[in-house]
Amino acid sequence: MNREETESHLDPRRLSPYLGRLMGFDTLGLSAAVLEAIQETGYTEPTPIQAQAIPMILGGSDLIGASQTGTGKTAAFALPSISKIEKMGKPQILVLEPTRELAHQVAEQFENTASTPE
Repeated sequence: MNREETESHLDPRRLSPYLGRLMGFDTLGLSAAVLEAIQETGYTEPTPIQAQAIPMILGGSDLIGASQTGTGKTAAFALPSISKIEKMGKPQILVLEPTRELAHQVAEQFENTASTPE
């Protein structure tokens, strides 16, 4: 993807189907196991970064997302990643983080969300 395609792909106007609409996690295409885990946490609606990122990740698109601290960026990539796991008996997700502290926080998010996928 060249720079022009990348910039237009990140243009919020292109993501408009997911902006400004009230939607629940159940409309984003997540697995039943992940939806159950979300329900247990008490969250009912995805944040804007989640509503935009989850369908793209589930669709196999590469994504660069930027959002304020505390807006759910980790869940935006963890939830669809966990939804796509298949029982293979080998690693399927690799997350690289710049610090141990951040890696620990991300690992906790995955552990809290991932019981056992269907």
